[in-house]
Amino acid sequence: MNFTTRKLVTLSLLIALSVILSVIDSFIPGFVPGMKLGLANIIILLTLYNYGFLEALFVNLLRVFLASFLRGNIFTMGFFMSFSGALLSLFIMALLKRFCPKLHIVGISVIGSLFHSIAQIIVGIIYLGSASIAYYLPILALTSIATGIFIGLTTLYLNKLHSIKKD
Repeated sequence: MNFTTRKLVTLSLLIALSVILSVIDSFIPGFVPGMKLGLANIIILLTLYNYGFLEALFVNLLRVFLASFLRGNIFTMGFFMSFSGALLSLFIMALLKRFCPKLHIVGISVIGSLFHSIAQIIVGIIYLGSASIAYYLPILALTSIATGIFIGLTTLYLNKLHSIKKD
């Protein structure tokens, strides 16, 4: 990653925005237990599309650590669910962006959201030592589709409104 002063400042602002959105998201009640809108993923998608994978990974990892620290749940099961979901969804979205260039950003957002839920279920299975939590995946998948569409459309709008990459 090549850091110019402008890029470092921009990425710092993106990290701050993603942390703020993540904390706000934690106060919004979900329709089902454990469901969140994933507002911070707007920033992650914007970073992925305007800078690239490494920058998005940098923003995403710092967001997970900082937001978990602020919420007081760092290194808890919730942290590991968030961390694993953030990593897996970003890897999948980056692969889709690279190898499926005709796939729309909304589609990439939905698939990323689905893989975030899959990662959370895997962590839950490991943590609980039981695969019974896997029965929750269809419910999470349905909510992931809805939130993925919302996040993808919001990102598309913001990306068209003004591209953040200027260097």
